[in-house]
Amino acid sequence: MDQLKSLASHGLPFRGTEEKYGSSVANSGNFIMAMELVAEYDPFLSQHISKYGNPGKGNTSYLSFYTYEQFISIMSEKVLETIIKEVKAATYFSISIDSTPDITHIDQLSFIIRYVLPNGESVERFIGFIDDAGHKAESLTEAIFSILKKYDLNVCFLRGQSYDNAKNMSGIYSGVQARIKDVISLADFVPCSAHSLNLVGMCAASCCEEANNFFSFTQNLYVYFSSSTYRWSLLKKYNNSTLKSLSDTRWSARDDACHSLKTNWAGVKKALLDLKHDKLQKPLTRSEAEGLLRQL
Repeated sequence: MDQLKSLASHGLPFRGTEEKYGSSVANSGNFIMAMELVAEYDPFLSQHISKYGNPGKGNTSYLSFYTYEQFISIMSEKVLETIIKEVKAATYFSISIDSTPDITHIDQLSFIIRYVLPNGESVERFIGFIDDAGHKAESLTEAIFSILKKYDLNVCFLRGQSYDNAKNMSGIYSGVQARIKDVISLADFVPCSAHSLNLVGMCAASCCEEANNFFSFTQNLYVYFSSSTYRWSLLKKYNNSTLKSLSDTRWSARDDACHSLKTNWAGVKKALLDLKHDKLQKPLTRSEAEGLLRQL
C-alpha cells in the first residue's frame, strides 16, 4: 500500500512494457520495481512474489495491475470525498476550467475548484477531467453544472469563475461565463492573467514584420538542427552549442530561444558552414544550410 501511495502522489507511471517479476531485460514498470525492492528486506513478500509473481491469467496473486488499480480508485474516491467536505465547510468557492489535448490528441477539460480553508489559506484542488464536453459554450456550461450537481455543490455559493480568453468561454453575451452569470449573478468572471499577458506579447510582436521574420527564422533554425540527430550532434560539437524552440503558450520561451542563439552564435555558424560544404549530405540539406547561413 505504501508503494501505491508513493507512486501515485508523485504522479509516476505504474506499468511498464512487460509486467513480469524477476525480469532483468524488459521494463517491468515502477510498481514491480518497488515491490521487488521491498521484497529484498521483507521475507514474506519475497516468498509471495517467488510463488505467485508470474502466475499467468486465471490465477490470483494480488500482485497484478488489476489489484493495484482498484486500490488507486479507492484512494481517488477518498481524496475527492475529503475535497468536497472541505468545499462544503468553506461554503463559498470558485471554479477554473481549461482544456488541452493529451498525447493521443483527445481534448481533456480539467475542472479546478478554489476555496478557503478554516485557517484562511486559499487552496486549489483538481476535481477531474470532463469527458466529451465539446467546445460549444452551451455544452460546456451543462458539463460544469453536471459536475457541481454530481458532488452536491450548491451553485448558489459559486462566487468566481476563471477561464482563458476564448470566445466560447469569455464571451459577454453567450460565453460560458455569461451563461453561468445568468444563473448566479454573483459568480464574477476573472480572465486568466497568464493567458492575457501571453496574448499581449503575441499581438505586440505580430504587428512588427521584422519581429515576425526574426522569430520565424529562430524557429526554422531550431527545427533544422533538431530534426536530425547527426546535425544536432554536429552543433553540440562546437562549445556544446544548443538551440531552443519557441512556444505558442509561453512567451518567455522566446527570450530563452534568443538568449541561446546569441550565446551559441559562432557555433551555429560553424555547424552550418560544415553542412553546406559536406558533399556527403543530401542536396536539400546543404541548400537549407546555405539559406540559413544567408539569413544568419
